Amino acid sequence: MVLGQATNCSLGDICKDGSSQCCGPARGKSLFRREKMRKIAFAAVCAMLVAGCTSNEQRVAGTTVAGAATGAVIGGIANGGRGALVGTAIGGATGAMVGVATNPRECWGRDRWGNRVRVRC
Repeated sequence: MVLGQATNCSLGDICKDGSSQCCGPARGKSLFRREKMRKIAFAAVCAMLVAGCTSNEQRVAGTTVAGAATGAVIGGIANGGRGALVGTAIGGATGAMVGVATNPRECWGRDRWGNRVRVRC
């Protein structure tokens, strides 16, 4: 019997070499599942945090994330790990400023009679 082949075991279990007894779940698969669940949980928490924001706050957060990611990539290419950290900080700050600067100053909506009125953004 080859190490890693399972006989009469549940999915994800491995057997000892030369026997049919299972010794437990394969470490690689359980680590992969755990890591995948952490990523899903992180994405869910981020989505819940953004859901409570106004559209202007979401715009600023989006440009901040985009700036930080761009800065990390450029800084990483230029100087490695330390450059990525500096690029993330500078890119995030720049992205936040761009997000605030591009927010609309006036928002318009309709009242119950269909008239166009200025509303709070």
